[in-house]
Amino acid sequence: MQPENGVEYTKCFDQWKAEIAKVNPHVVLIGPETYYMSGGKRNPGVTSMKFNTYFMTASNHADGKSPPVISNHNAVGDFDGFDKWYSEFALPLEAARQKLAPQSECVLNEVVLGVNDWCDTGHKAESCPNWQDSASQGRAANRKTLSWNHDATTYAYNFARLSELGYLYVSSDQLVGGPWPDNYPSVSSLDWQTGEPNAKYWTVRLLAAVFGKRSRQLVQANVSATGTGADASSSAHAMGFVQDGQKGILVLSKAADPTVFSVPFAAGWEGTLLEGVGAEPGFTPPRAVHMRGQTEIRVGAYAVLALWEPPKR
Repeated sequence: MQPENGVEYTKCFDQWKAEIAKVNPHVVLIGPETYYMSGGKRNPGVTSMKFNTYFMTASNHADGKSPPVISNHNAVGDFDGFDKWYSEFALPLEAARQKLAPQSECVLNEVVLGVNDWCDTGHKAESCPNWQDSASQGRAANRKTLSWNHDATTYAYNFARLSELGYLYVSSDQLVGGPWPDNYPSVSSLDWQTGEPNAKYWTVRLLAAVFGKRSRQLVQANVSATGTGADASSSAHAMGFVQDGQKGILVLSKAADPTVFSVPFAAGWEGTLLEGVGAEPGFTPPRAVHMRGQTEIRVGAYAVLALWEPPKR
């Protein structure tokens, strides 16, 4: 289907909605699921924004209503890539939503990330083959790379930043993939041979366990970071929150080296830490932590740390 700035898609969406409602009126359709990339000869970023604004405009729909959920994908690659996407697309989209469809909610249906060194090459100095090539069949997952941790924390960064815009949910790609004849091992959240979860899975589970469907208020929180890497001082991103009267904080490390977080208000708090440590960092599960009178905590590469104050007795 040619984009045509969303005209044909919107017509089809309305027809699907009408037909599906005959079977189950409780199904909520989401769209338009555009995939934003900036630049290029076809300028897909501009196309994607036009597509979305046409789709969210109530008068363009058969029932005269804006869709309840506006959904998209991104492919940001890393933290800097997200910041660029956020300024070029997420913020303009939010401004358009407030103007054209203030009752609609935004979701990010898929944070598209990929691990280049997804396969175990042993001691061979070779790159991973294309998963669609039969030569990739039988390849095991690379369990020694930090790339799984990097992608997991990049996803968590998407979650934290888009929480600021009130996104209903932010989804990761994808639960399981594998080499030929399967599908995209580079984005898998599981070891496709053993079924063991990697950091991508653990991050989704950690965030779901901490936040779930609970309503929360975001608050300003300051965290400093120190470490051996050149990027340590700017590696920390923090999101403070209050849920059911209980204070908490989500802290992310963008650094590939160990980092020390200083959280001056968190003495006595407890929580969960996922970090890239050990011989198989991407497959090391999260651990419980307790700030026993301390305000500093040392974390491994690409850490995801959730802390909350103990419940009042």
